[in-house]
Amino acid sequence: MPSEIDRATPKALPLDAEATIVPHGGSGFSSTSRLTSTLEDGEAQLLFVKTGGRDSGVIFAGEHASLLAIHTADPTLCPRTGAHGPLSQIQGFFLTTSFLSPPPSADSSLGSGTPLAHKLASRPRPGRM
Repeated sequence: MPSEIDRATPKALPLDAEATIVPHGGSGFSSTSRLTSTLEDGEAQLLFVKTGGRDSGVIFAGEHASLLAIHTADPTLCPRTGAHGPLSQIQGFFLTTSFLSPPPSADSSLGSGTPLAHKLASRPRPGRM
């Protein structure tokens, strides 16, 4: 991911002029970064940003749809997805989600720190109580 924010990202998200982006983590097929911005109310906004080449558009669209469906069903299971779409400065695509810092603090609304498998196993199953 470039050290500057692609022009497509601010158009898709409410970012202030002082927003910064730094590399964070890694992936075999995409670049990953942490984007920091300040909302109008002064609250810090942290986002996880993935960028990939021209073949990543379908992958990111599918990931966005999956995360949206899962988060809608149970917000504790995955991060909230933000925006996705084509980059404007280079050929490629981006996807943003809420940024989760492992391990989340005890009072965090972003998640409990419980592994996904445990969360799924503890969910009620149809026909069982």
